[in-house]
Amino acid sequence: MVEVQTKFLEVGEQLAFERDQVVEEMRELYQRAAQGAWEIRQKKEQSNGDEISKAPNYFIEGFVETILSQIPSVKEIQNSFYFDWTPSYIAPPKEVLLEKQLEEAFKVTEEDKEKWEAFKEEEALEKEIREKSQKRWSEQVETTLSEVSAGVRELIHDTILDALAGLKRNTYLHSRSLVALRNLITRSRALNFLDDPGIESKLVEIQCLVAAVTRDTDPTEVQKVLDEIKNETRLELLSLGRLPRGGRKLDIAETLESNETRKGRTNLDKEDVPELSANKFRRGKREEATAS
Repeated sequence: MVEVQTKFLEVGEQLAFERDQVVEEMRELYQRAAQGAWEIRQKKEQSNGDEISKAPNYFIEGFVETILSQIPSVKEIQNSFYFDWTPSYIAPPKEVLLEKQLEEAFKVTEEDKEKWEAFKEEEALEKEIREKSQKRWSEQVETTLSEVSAGVRELIHDTILDALAGLKRNTYLHSRSLVALRNLITRSRALNFLDDPGIESKLVEIQCLVAAVTRDTDPTEVQKVLDEIKNETRLELLSLGRLPRGGRKLDIAETLESNETRKGRTNLDKEDVPELSANKFRRGKREEATAS
């Protein structure tokens, strides 16, 4: 409290010290204001448009002194700053009293704390059980979807394998093989719940082939397309831990290629048969098959 008193009285002393300087600044300011007041007064009194004269000294001095007389003297400023305080009790507002009453009414006992801890433990246990159940369910769903995805790939692989066997026997893609490939597309898309792009890309390739192939189509070109899809699917099945059906009993070569090897072979195919390479055959008919 003493520190507050000291600072408060210092402000009063500072104002008293600067009082005369402030008065002189105001005198200069209001001298200009006096000239303005004189001009307004002359305009009201003159109606003939005569030139307005400069304000006389008596008018300026009287105008300024009237205003400056309102400023308290140094002594008056010093006497106006005094500091006194009286300690007293201020009753707390009703809100504070009500808050204290509520605090007392809902005071937490040791028994309440124990109950709360038990409740939190039970809640934590329920949360743990719920999280484990959700995790187990997610794993089961993921496993099921993985099994379905692998099953669709096996379906594609086996159907392609059968189509290759028919192609080898007949030297063209028989109508039964075409029907089997169309059914493959329908069934596989129905089972491709997650829209697996690897599955869908193979189905599009098969759809392009089915839409474009005829009895006059070079069987070697058809075989290239089917072999590529079969080999790619076989690699994917092996990576999923599945052992795909072999083609030796059907007298079909088992060839596993990486993407780089297949790209290299495709480039050689284009050079050997520029007019109808396997990739050109598939891409050229893709838009037509999609539309159909």
